[in-house]
Amino acid sequence: MKIKLAAPVQLESLIDGPGIRMVIWNQGCLQHCFNCHNPETWDINQGIEYDIEDIKQIIKKYASTHQGITLSGGDPFLQPEANKILADYAHELGLNVWAYCGLKYEILKLLPKQEELLNSCDFLVDGPYIDKERDITLKWRGSRNQRIIDIKKTLQDKEVKLYIEK
Repeated sequence: MKIKLAAPVQLESLIDGPGIRMVIWNQGCLQHCFNCHNPETWDINQGIEYDIEDIKQIIKKYASTHQGITLSGGDPFLQPEANKILADYAHELGLNVWAYCGLKYEILKLLPKQEELLNSCDFLVDGPYIDKERDITLKWRGSRNQRIIDIKKTLQDKEVKLYIEK
């Protein structure tokens, strides 16, 4: 299986979730948020195709020194099958999985393939970036309207549970 990325896997990030993370920058986004920090990821016809097995090898190589992977972009939910494979593999290696999406959690839950990916994530930063709500003091998100959702607790309690930093 192939996945279309905007760039090679970013091997280290401290700003796309807690701890040291690998970031998988997906190509393609339909939101087109005003002042998006990654507009080059919007066009689904751009980017570079990678084999999922190659990405898995990168994840494996760095798993012992990292806390997790982050699925970002662009929108990883435009390529849900490929990203689910990567999320499940990261879990096999003991890593946690964060994902970013301009759509709200409640919308993703209504779309079967997107819901499958969602259920393979630990945390979701949802909602579009809204420039008028930009706040540089926020951790792991760009605007106040965006939520960090604890997916496992949300599934368990059957209501949205927000991430609480420990």
